[in-house]
Amino acid sequence: MHQSGLFDEETGKAGEGWHRQAFRPTVEGFLEAAYQALEAECEPDQIWWIEDSHPSDIAVAVKEKSRRANQEFRSLAKFAALNRSKDRWSLMYQILWRLTHGEPFLLALKGDPLVARLVRYEKSVRRDLHKMKAFVRFRSLGEGEDERFVAWFEPEHYIVSAAASFFSRRFSAMRWSVLTPLGCAHWEGAGELQFSPGLSEAVKASDDLDRLWKVYYRNIFNPARVKTDAMRAEMPQKYWKNLPEAELIPALLLEANAKLDQMLQSTPEPLPVMNCGEPPESYTALLRSQTAQAPEAPLRRLQASVMTCEGCELWESATQAVPGEGPVDARIMLVGEQPGDQEDLVGHPFIGPAGKLLDEVLDELGVSRESLYLTNAVKHFGFKVSGRRRLHERPRERHIHACRHWLEQEISIVDPDVIVCLGVTAASAVLGRTVKLNQVQHQVLSLEGRTVIATLHPAAILRAAAPSIARGAWVNELTRAFTLVSA
Repeated sequence: MHQSGLFDEETGKAGEGWHRQAFRPTVEGFLEAAYQALEAECEPDQIWWIEDSHPSDIAVAVKEKSRRANQEFRSLAKFAALNRSKDRWSLMYQILWRLTHGEPFLLALKGDPLVARLVRYEKSVRRDLHKMKAFVRFRSLGEGEDERFVAWFEPEHYIVSAAASFFSRRFSAMRWSVLTPLGCAHWEGAGELQFSPGLSEAVKASDDLDRLWKVYYRNIFNPARVKTDAMRAEMPQKYWKNLPEAELIPALLLEANAKLDQMLQSTPEPLPVMNCGEPPESYTALLRSQTAQAPEAPLRRLQASVMTCEGCELWESATQAVPGEGPVDARIMLVGEQPGDQEDLVGHPFIGPAGKLLDEVLDELGVSRESLYLTNAVKHFGFKVSGRRRLHERPRERHIHACRHWLEQEISIVDPDVIVCLGVTAASAVLGRTVKLNQVQHQVLSLEGRTVIATLHPAAILRAAAPSIARGAWVNELTRAFTLVSA
C-alpha cells in the first residue's frame, strides 16, 4: 500500500520521503486508507493520494486510537468527499491527523483555515444536492412499455450517486435515467440503482411533459409572493436552460403587478366556520343568579365567577370557561391541564376522549366519578386552527399563572385529602413551581398538609406507543392515590 519515493508530477514517479496511498474514491474508502496511514504515522505532507476503484486489498490492523474521528468530522467528510476540488482528500487527512494528534476540538475552531475550507466544501456539495433535487425535470422517451423518463442536469460536484436514492423513492414506479456530465443514474422501477459514466451533452426528448409542466407552473405562480432577488438566488440562471418553466418567468413577472391588483380588489372568501358553540348570554348575569340562589355556597359562587374570567387572551376564542365540578366535601381532587374541544362546547370537564378513558378506569377501580372533584389548571380551551378543526395547544406559563388563583380557591374550598395531578401542567400549577413530570412522578408529595400524587394525563395514555402498557402503569398510580384516602 505504501511505496517510498518523492513524487515527480512530470514522470509520475515517487522519490525519497513520500508514500503512494491508493484508495477507493468514496468517503468509506478514504477513511479506511486514512486510518491505515494514521496507524503507520504517515504525516500529511508525506502522502500522495491516488484514486483507484480497485486498490490492492492489504489487511492492516488499525488500532482504536486511530479511529478518533468524531461524528462531526464524518458528517463533513461525507459531503466534502463529493466536492470536485482536487485537494479534498489531502485536506481531510490533514484535519484527521490534527484531530488524532492533540487537537480533538479542532472542528470547533471555525476560523481555522483548514476547517473553514472543509466546511465550505461541504456546504457547496449540500447546496448542489438541493439544486439537483429541485431542478431536475424529466421528459418522456418512447411509448407504452418502452416509455422511459429522462432528465439532464449539470451538477457542480460528484453528487449523482448521493442524489439518486431521492429520485428512486420519489419516482419509484417510473423507469428513469438522470444524465449528467459527471455520471448517470438509472432506475428500472425495481431492484437496485445502476450507474454509468457521464455524457457530454443533453438527450433530446418529447415536449409533452414540458407543456404539462408549463401549464402547472403558470397556475401555481403567485404574483403576491414575487421576490426577484430571492428567485435569482434560489434559481440561478445557469439552470434555466434545462427548466421548461424558465421561458415563462419573464412574462409572468411582467404580469405580476396587474394580477396582484386584481387579487387585492377581489372579494376574499369567507373563513371556514369553526366548530365553536354559542357562549352564555351574560356571564355577569349568571354570577348574580348563582349568588342569589345560593349565597351560602362558596363553591357554587366560585364556579360562576370562573365563567367571567378574562385573565388571559384564551377567553377571546374559546366558547366558554369550564369550571371544576364535584362535591364540596370530595376527599380526592383530580386536576387536569385544560378543557378540550368537547369540554369547551359543553362546559363540563373531562367529557372528551380523555374523560371517557378516565371513566373506564374509575369503573374498573370501583370509584364513583360523582365522589371526585374534577377540574383543570387552566379554565379556557387553548387551540390552533387546522382547516375546520381546533387542535389542542399546550397552555403557556402566563395562562397557568392567570388561572392559578381559581385553582387555589378550589383547593381551599373543597379541602381534599389527596390531589392527583394529571400531567406536568397540572403538577406545576398545584405545586406552584415549574417541574418535570419524571421528577415528581411515583412520589408521594405534600402540600399544606395534603397529599399530592403526579401521574400522566389520560390523553397521554391515548397517544402512547404502547397504550396497554401505559394504561396498566397509570391504573396502578391511580390505585395508589385512592388507597391513600382509605388508609
